[in-house]
Amino acid sequence: DRTLTDMKNLGKDTDLIQYNQHNGRDFSTSTEKVLSSADRLQMDVIVGTLFEENSVGPSSWYIRQYNPAALILERRRVAAYTRELVARFSGHTSFVGVYIPHEVNGTANARDIGEFYGAISQAAKQAKPGLKVMISPYTNLWPGLAVSLPPEIIASWWKEALGRAHIDILACQEGVGGTAK
Repeated sequence: DRTLTDMKNLGKDTDLIQYNQHNGRDFSTSTEKVLSSADRLQMDVIVGTLFEENSVGPSSWYIRQYNPAALILERRRVAAYTRELVARFSGHTSFVGVYIPHEVNGTANARDIGEFYGAISQAAKQAKPGLKVMISPYTNLWPGLAVSLPPEIIASWWKEALGRAHIDILACQEGVGGTAK
């Protein structure tokens, strides 16, 4: 309550929870507390779905996104979880959106990534019409590196991906403005 009240007093009207489940840990109890507090404060909350990161090795999301078969399995699993998440929290007036925490940089197959996001977005919006869906990609070639692909390649890739993704909020992060050198 105190943290959200402080945020509200500073003029912030929306909170983002990066994921409700991460690497097998469920944060639903904490999410419920944030949503209840935000309801009272008349704030909005975007809740992240399931994310199994496994940040090292072949099971890493940063590797799985390049494997079409793995991506299909992942999107089915995350879409199913998203339906459960929306059903669980849809009674909160503050619950206005779903965040898909699977970040991409535009080097995997654009069609496959667009369909990945699209399936999860569709699951959320079917479960609660009017719900917003957000992603936060980066444009650098590797997290933490400033070097990006040329703008023409980035634009072309995202045109293809976003045509299938059906998301509402594209919140770009690090790498935007990086060089193509």
